[in-house]
Amino acid sequence: MLLRNGTLLSIWIPPGELRDRRKLPRKSMVLVRMRTMIKNRIRATFCKYNLKVDEVSDLRD
Repeated sequence: MLLRNGTLLSIWIPPGELRDRRKLPRKSMVLVRMRTMIKNRIRATFCKYNLKVDEVSDLRD
């Protein structure tokens, strides 16, 4: 009915190249978030069992 009345809004779909350029930073943010989550879980496990790791700089507070 909207199409017949001419009141149907048109949408803009970005071209494939632009969608690909947008997807790369999003994927990077997801991977960084996952890396942080895993590091936090490892750190929490070490704290739970009172383990100290001095050789790895990423796990020190």
